[in-house]
Amino acid sequence: MKKEKVITFDLDGTLIQSSQFYPIPEYDFFIYRHWNDRRAPGGIKVKVRPGVKDMLQELSKTYYLALFTHSYPQYIEEVLSNAGLKSYFDVLCNNYDEINDEKDLNTVLEKLGFVPQDDLDKIIIIDDNHWCRQNNKVFIVPSYMGGNDALFDEEFSSRVRLAF
Repeated sequence: MKKEKVITFDLDGTLIQSSQFYPIPEYDFFIYRHWNDRRAPGGIKVKVRPGVKDMLQELSKTYYLALFTHSYPQYIEEVLSNAGLKSYFDVLCNNYDEINDEKDLNTVLEKLGFVPQDDLDKIIIIDDNHWCRQNNKVFIVPSYMGGNDALFDEEFSSRVRLAF
């Protein structure tokens, strides 16, 4: 089946929570690389939001998935690899290499073979920040601060599918 629509996700605060300085209870893994490929003193604790892997696995069967974040490429790579999430994403975009401060959706669409001027209605954004009001298909999710919230469950996936 040909995928005809795109769901973009932010990373920190949406799919995961990470912190170098603040405690994260029951973190999933620890990384040492940090912004701009520098070693983070003491490392960074990372907690994957509950339900993320199952949600991405389900949605990736029907939609292109893109990561669309303001994180450094090295950090993205290490977090996604350690979390076992990288294989679900068709495109990884970050503002340090490819996108501007407005998180330009055209980059994501072009990488997937869409025409930006014609296909903005084929994209949904899931983020914990309100920057993305340029698109009417936006799910602003509460920032994930660790813990066991059950936001990304089957009901959430169903609401995303219905938004198209």
